[in-house]
Amino acid sequence: MSIERSMNGDLRAFELVIERYGRSVSGYFHTKTKGTWFEKHIGMHPDDLSQETWIKAWKSLENGSFQSSRPFPPYLMGIARKVFLRSLRNIIKDHVLIPFDEIASKDEEAIRTVISETIYVDEETIAEIQTKEIISIIRDILSETYSKPLILYAFWGLSYTEIADLLDLSMSAIKMRLNRARQKLLKAINEKKALIDYID
Repeated sequence: MSIERSMNGDLRAFELVIERYGRSVSGYFHTKTKGTWFEKHIGMHPDDLSQETWIKAWKSLENGSFQSSRPFPPYLMGIARKVFLRSLRNIIKDHVLIPFDEIASKDEEAIRTVISETIYVDEETIAEIQTKEIISIIRDILSETYSKPLILYAFWGLSYTEIADLLDLSMSAIKMRLNRARQKLLKAINEKKALIDYID
């Protein structure tokens, strides 16, 4: 009933819709951003994304884009996902090549953990290499073709599907590039480790 009344421009009815589904929308954005690189280093806030989602949901109900015969929750979460991806596209223009020097000084251990888990290298190996050297390896070894998917996956926590949507690539292409990035980094880190062991 609230959905139909909202479609007729009833703001009070729409407030009831927000009360009913608000937790699902805010929960989605908190899962995507809370405690992640988005929030820590880029300032993406879940409440802002939720607000934008509800504005778009209201407009879609008011202008008739939503058909009452369809279930509303999947439609609403589809709007939320589009809001999230569009925000990422805007951010990527300036931030996909994360300012590693700044981040390393604030969250050095996080970088080491992310790299260790992403390329499946043992903690003992990663512990012997300074963070700034790891960052240098990422910059020097990986072209943008491989660094973009890696950063979006490892540091930003995006799924394969989300990365594919953002970069306009197929899922198989994303998996291939991530696998190739892992291979390149693992080889470079092992070579660095061997050099350190040789010098010692």
